[in-house]
Amino acid sequence: MTQHAFLTALLVVVLVVTVGSVALWVALDAATRDGARPWLWGLLAIPTYSVFPLTRYLLRRQHERTRPPGRWYVASRTVALGSLVSFLVAAVVSPPDPVTQVYYWLGAFPVAILVLVVLDRYWFGLDDGAAA
Repeated sequence: MTQHAFLTALLVVVLVVTVGSVALWVALDAATRDGARPWLWGLLAIPTYSVFPLTRYLLRRQHERTRPPGRWYVASRTVALGSLVSFLVAAVVSPPDPVTQVYYWLGAFPVAILVLVVLDRYWFGLDDGAAA
C-alpha cells in the first residue's frame, strides 16, 4: 500500500510541476515581449493546461522580445516540453492500461528532461540568450 501512496504522490508532484511550468513559460514569454498582463496569460494556462490560452497567446503575440528571456524561461520551457514528450512516449510505448501508462510517463519524465537539456544546450544551441 505504501508503494501506491508514493506513486500517487509522485504523480501529483509531476502534474503540479508540469502545469506550473507551462504557466510560468507563458507568463515569462509574455513579460519578455512587454505584453499586457503577462501573469494573467500564465494563470489562464492553468485550468485548461495550455490548450486554449497557449494557442491563443502564441497566435496573438505580435511583439518581438525587448529583453532576453533568462534562465527561468529556459527551465520552464524544458520542463513543459519534457512532460509533453514523456507523455507521448508513454502513450505510444506502454500497453493500453492507464496505470501502466502513468508508470511509463513517470519513468520517462526525467529522461526526457535530460535529453532536452542536452539537445537544447549542445545540439541546437537554443538557450534563447539566457545568461550563462
